[in-house]
Amino acid sequence: MYNPYMSMGTKFVTAFTLCLVLAGLGVADAVLLEGGVPGWNAGATQSGSVLPEPVAMEGSSSAATSAAPAPTGVKKQTGPNVIAVAEGQKFTATDGTGDQSLLAQVLPAEQVQTNVRVLMRGNDRAGLVAWVESPDVKLYFLSLKDALHASFSPGITDLVDALEQRTDRPPRNVLSFRDPGISEEKLVFVRVRERLYEFHIAEGKQAEMNALIDKLSE
Repeated sequence: MYNPYMSMGTKFVTAFTLCLVLAGLGVADAVLLEGGVPGWNAGATQSGSVLPEPVAMEGSSSAATSAAPAPTGVKKQTGPNVIAVAEGQKFTATDGTGDQSLLAQVLPAEQVQTNVRVLMRGNDRAGLVAWVESPDVKLYFLSLKDALHASFSPGITDLVDALEQRTDRPPRNVLSFRDPGISEEKLVFVRVRERLYEFHIAEGKQAEMNALIDKLSE
């Protein structure tokens, strides 16, 4: 079976585990809202201004709180049906168990389920999508970035690390790069709402995969 991944051994897994522990100490939200890991954003691209997501403020007094109606809040939206969206974009999604993804490799299976699908266009491989849904995706994303940073080879190109603020769409964190020491395909990681995606993009399939990425992160 075709497998675009080159094994990175235990170095990446160890680095991710360490970064996950450190990020769990409380730095994840602060770092993400500042636009990335210090030292990473030199040369990175950003789309729009980097602004924190709105935070509900408590009333200044108990009287004010009792006088005002209780907020109903906005229910968090779950992510879209990945397979249905992919099929709507003319992809065929097949089981990707035989294809390693970084998320499947490092995230604890007992805590979060990693879904993996190979994406085909006709008889050609277009890439792969893996995703997890969890309240901890910001923590996972930050830890993944740090672990990858420690594992990049000298051959890395096209590195983008951005927090994108988009009109009428939720903000999304994007990390993308090409690194032959990690994968033969371009890799894109997207954190939007409570979902974290991993995309592999085959040569010549950038436009089709970009359209899918945009659709899944609406």
